[in-house]
Amino acid sequence: MRTRPEQTGELASRYYDEIGARKYTASGKTCSTQEELTLCALELLDLPASAVPYLLLDLGSGSGHSGKVLTEQGHAWIGIDVSEAMLALADSSSSQCCSGLALADLGQGLPLRQQEVFDGAVSISAVQWLCKSSKERSGWDRLRAFFTSLHASLQADARGVFQVYPDTPADCDMLLQAARDCSFSTAAVLAFPHRTVNRKYFLCVSKRQSEAQLLVHAPLCPLSFPYRATCASWWYKTPCRDAAPEARSAIEQSRSFKLLRTEHQRYLRRLLRLLKRCRSQCAQSSA
Repeated sequence: MRTRPEQTGELASRYYDEIGARKYTASGKTCSTQEELTLCALELLDLPASAVPYLLLDLGSGSGHSGKVLTEQGHAWIGIDVSEAMLALADSSSSQCCSGLALADLGQGLPLRQQEVFDGAVSISAVQWLCKSSKERSGWDRLRAFFTSLHASLQADARGVFQVYPDTPADCDMLLQAARDCSFSTAAVLAFPHRTVNRKYFLCVSKRQSEAQLLVHAPLCPLSFPYRATCASWWYKTPCRDAAPEARSAIEQSRSFKLLRTEHQRYLRRLLRLLKRCRSQCAQSSA
């Protein structure tokens, strides 16, 4: 099994030095993967239709793969990353819809002065780094610093969607609990954003009071095992979603949504086969 960057024990700023940043950015597979994940994050963010661009945070923005998608979708954004080499590559290719780039460690808190400015936040393959302790702070303290500053930066009804690679179920639970302790309503959401059956997990956080109880009681998806996550199909259909009917229809026709439905059907067929086998064995034992 391939070792993920955050599992190497290196700091992100060192792992993505000039050589690492260029290698990462030049990978066509990485580029397409990041773009698919960003599109899925935007679907989960579920921004209402608007005549003006939304201002979003791109956390762990890297060399700009995710920012490119945000721009193409008509949003303005500010990117924050801990790698100077990554930001240099992003700066050389960023579009006019990029409102700014900042060099900062998310585990130290966001370097933002103004409060309640951003309409939402996305992050692709970055927030799981905060579960790792640094020399100065434990993983828990790093997460608390991040979520506290994020809560202050988002508008009162804003959400954040972060695609993550938690090492263990304990890491997933720690991400959720740290966000809750910083006054977010939270849910881990399972989705299939690619052309394959590779599962991806998204940490969804919300400042909306109307979503507090809803997310606490989000049903668990059996496909998410061993993690405790709800299903993207439930997330799309919850009563408090803002998407217009035509937007909902587009999501339900998307490749990721169809793949999610197919995987659930496959899971149910397997359960039925196991149930029939169990009944057959019980009948033979009783005979």
